Amino acid sequence: MAKQNLYFEYLNDQLVPYWYVLTLEDFEVDWDKRSFFFNVCKPTEHKERNLFDDNKISASINMSDLIISNTKPNEIGINLTSVKRRAEEYGIDPYLINQFVMQIPDINEVLTLLPNKRTMSFTIK
Repeated sequence: MAKQNLYFEYLNDQLVPYWYVLTLEDFEVDWDKRSFFFNVCKPTEHKERNLFDDNKISASINMSDLIISNTKPNEIGINLTSVKRRAEEYGIDPYLINQFVMQIPDINEVLTLLPNKRTMSFTIK
């Protein structure tokens, strides 16, 4: 199961969320499928942005890569076809990707589209 982390930085003495990162197990993602869904939960760890492990192969997930499904109302999906195409354009084997990195505003916007029974924001106060 993907580990969910929130990376933040301090701006004007305030903690500001920056990235939402899914750290993946080896072969957790089946790249032959069109999408990968994950259950959104509060991140297991909060880390300063300068502690981001850039030795792992990461894929940036754009807002256009995120999927909401009526059949999976409490999950967010990632369009693997799009991510795989971008990775291959850079000569990266998608099976080597260890992390999905998402911008906090993108995740927060998608969370507003999930059912009202489950609301969550990653704003830190």
